[in-house]
Order: sequence, then C-alpha cells, then structure tokens
Amino acid sequence: MKMKTILSSLRQRLGIPGVVQKAAAPWNTFAGTVGTTGARLVQPYEHSAFVQAAVRMIAQPISAIPLRFYQTRGPGQGRGGNGQIPINQGPLVDFWARPGGDGMDAQDFWEATIGWLQLQGEAFWIGDDSWLLSTVSQRNPLVLARPDRMRPLMEKNVLQGWELTDASGNGHALTTDQVIHLKFWNPYHPVRGLAPYLAAALAAEADWLGSKFIRALMENNGDTGQFLIAKGAPPTDDQRTQIVRALREKKDLALRGIFKPMFLTGDIAVENAQIQAADANLVATRQLLRDEIAIAFGIPPSRFQARQSYSIGSASDRYLLIEETCMPLSVKLAGAVERLSERVPSWRPPWNRRIYAAFDWSEHSTMQAARRERFEAMEKLWTKGVPLRTCSEVLDLGLPPTPGDHLGYLPITVAPVPAYAPEGPLPPIDFSQPTDWTELEASFHSAFRNRPTRSLSSNSTR
Repeated sequence: MKMKTILSSLRQRLGIPGVVQKAAAPWNTFAGTVGTTGARLVQPYEHSAFVQAAVRMIAQPISAIPLRFYQTRGPGQGRGGNGQIPINQGPLVDFWARPGGDGMDAQDFWEATIGWLQLQGEAFWIGDDSWLLSTVSQRNPLVLARPDRMRPLMEKNVLQGWELTDASGNGHALTTDQVIHLKFWNPYHPVRGLAPYLAAALAAEADWLGSKFIRALMENNGDTGQFLIAKGAPPTDDQRTQIVRALREKKDLALRGIFKPMFLTGDIAVENAQIQAADANLVATRQLLRDEIAIAFGIPPSRFQARQSYSIGSASDRYLLIEETCMPLSVKLAGAVERLSERVPSWRPPWNRRIYAAFDWSEHSTMQAARRERFEAMEKLWTKGVPLRTCSEVLDLGLPPTPGDHLGYLPITVAPVPAYAPEGPLPPIDFSQPTDWTELEASFHSAFRNRPTRSLSSNSTR
C-alpha cells in the first residue's frame, strides 16, 4: 500500500484533516512550558537559573560543532568495499544546514531539540505531506513540534500515528513516516519519553522557593514581622490597633532608609523573628539542591561552582560532561538524522549505499586537549620501539600513513666507554647457583685489569 493511501485511510478513520504544508507559529519554535500559577514552578527553563544552565551546558557544546555525513564505499572504492567516505556537498548537506527553515538555523534547531529532550523527555520532527512523495526532490523544512501537543494514536496497543494539535486547536493526523520521534527511555510508558527534569523537579522548585524567600527578606529589610508579648493585662483593641499602626509606619520608613525609634507604653515586649537574613543553613541547603539538579541532568556538580580557573583536559569535569552526557546524546541525534535520511531517495548516493551522520567532536577544545595528551603518550611509546602506525591505532589518533611508520626505532644513547671496554667475552655467570656478589664483582675487576685497553686518544684517531 502506498504512503498516500495509508495517510488517507488514517485520516478517514480518525476524521482529522492532514497537516498543512506550511506550519504556523508558535508550535514550530522552542518555547517554555505553560504559565505560572501560585507558588508552583511550572516554567523551570525561565525561572530556574540552574535548570536553564544545565540545559545550555548540554545543548550548546553539541549545537556548536559541525554535523558530518558519510557514505559506505561502493564497488571499486576500497578493498572489500569497506570503510566510509565523506559527503561534503549535495541536497543532504544543504538541507541540514538549515533544517528548520529560514526562521531557524542549525544551531537553534539543535538547541531547541535538545531542550525539549531535557525538559520533556522527547522531541518531534514533523515533515508535511511532501515528505511522503518519493518523486519530490526538495522537501519543506522540518517542523519542531511541542511534545505536549502530540498525542499517540494507538490501535490494539500498536502505534498507528500521531495527532498534532496546532495553536488554533485544530487536530492533524500524521503517519509514523511523517514523524521522527526522539525520546529517552521511559519504563512507565511504551511510547512517550521520560524527561531528566522530572527527577530534578522537586529540587528545582525547592531552590526556586528558597530564592523567593531570600528576595522577600531583602525586600522587607530582613523584617519578617515582630512578636508582641503582653506581660500584664492584654491590650485593648484600640491599643492593639495603635501599636500595629506604629510598627507599620516604622517599617515603611525603614524601607526608605529612615530609621525612627519607637516607644511603647505599658508592659509590652517586642521580639523579632529568628531568621532575618540568609544564614549558613539556608545557603548549604541551596547548594545541596543545586547539586541534585546537576546530577539529574548528568552534569558534574562542580560545573555549578565558582572557580578561578577551569581545566579542559581528560582529567577535568568538563571532559566528563562531554564524554558521558553530550557525546551519547549526539549519537542519539545523529541516529535520528540517519533515520530521516533513509526515507528520502534523493539524498541517498548511487547503489543505495547507506548514509551515516556524526557530530565532529574532534574540533571541540576539550577533545583537542585530550588529544594532545594522547600525543604525549604516543611519544613515550614510540621512544620504546613501538611503531608509529601501532601507536596511532592503539591511541585512536587517526594519523595518515607515512613511509616507514611500520618500523620501530630505539634511541641508542647508552654505550660503554671505549677506554675501559674489555676485549673478548666477559666471564659466564651461572644463574642456577646463589650469586656471591662480592666474588662476582672481584672477578669483573680482574677481567678488566687483565685485558689490554685502548686509550681515548688512539680510539678517536681511528
């Protein structure tokens, strides 16, 4: 059954029109979650500094490096037809230079995709009806849909398609061939993804509330309200109103920088609340919450700490972030690019060779620093006689072949002094018997004394 027939039957069964060719804003651009109500943190990317920093620490290194394309070697392009050759031009490269169209370049597209994965656990790339037609050579840009507007269409527990609700409330039926679904593994749902932010939501909200509490203290000049203690007879209503009015007047003046003394008559004591500033306990609690947010997103907690200098080598936390969080995520993104590329015949090279995509981490400064460390290790191996070609293969340096790189070299810099070098073989040593080192040393001295020697001057003239 052709794709157009499948799409038409799906629309008729669900009674929903197809997606339009030109998707309208705002659901094709990156946006935060829904609005804020009450004291709940429902816009974490906007209102939590640590959540936004965590997402950007993961997204920006990936979006800043180039995406490379390769194809498998065909007949006559290598021994056995193995290996990969780069693709540097063509419709595939041109499309991924701006996959989101003129309003979104490649960096914005990757940053938005990674942002949705971190905050919602999934991201959706949608192609319009032209993506289902094999005769079309040029495709319209991909639509980056909001995950909260995508609903799976299931039939007998099998995914049949997706329903997209646009900003106007209209529903659009999409086949699985029109949707590239990127997600993190979710053990609680067979289709939807599980967001790393959900594990950090409690810590992010608690830290946000702590920040609001500190702001309230500073707005009120550390005044959280006094306790009025009547030691004798309780004050009357008029006295109580007068005291409260005097305390409010004093507070208003203090906010304007005017500190006015106040006198109370009667047997009344005024005590301030215990917390008047952010103490050490509050600061320590926020640090623990900050570390919890970092761990949930797969970021070393030290990345949220202020430092005078930062290391970028293989022993740094920055390298740990790149290798254990950013690189695995870039592999997932490259896999989605390959899945989409397999659906476009015009992108495939001759003989239907497979297309591979990969983010080029070799140009990142952290990986370059780690590469320099491997070159230092290569120098140590090469001086021990290991061939240069073997060093490159073991350390994954990718050095080009050079003449003689299969040979090992040893620096011969240790030799006996010619004036004291004995002629003829030295006395044999019987290693089967315990060695008397004193006797052995005496025998060597005797051998040196009983052998003719050459002078340095005579040796140098030869």
